[in-house]
Amino acid sequence: KEIDEHGNVHGLFSTTYVVPAARGTGVADQLLLTGERWMVEIGLPSAATWTSTTNANLIAMYAKHGYIEAGQHMHEATGTVMVKLEKIFTVPSAISVSA
Repeated sequence: KEIDEHGNVHGLFSTTYVVPAARGTGVADQLLLTGERWMVEIGLPSAATWTSTTNANLIAMYAKHGYIEAGQHMHEATGTVMVKLEKIFTVPSAISVSA
């Protein structure tokens, strides 16, 4: 979990990576859904991830699961523009059981 600049606690997906041979099989969706279920079970109110604004596939996958853009910043070390994707968990049933 992470605490944002406003002091709010949320779940954080640090990295989402699927080996090339398994891409397109739904593995990333299942990883995301499993992580979300765990976050809800431990009482986190939301989840977020940061990625490059050029990572269209990851942004689309998270958007498909209800994540919205919640901010941007320049990565200090690389100069890459990063986007924060966030989802608020309203009720446990908000997490789909199928991808």
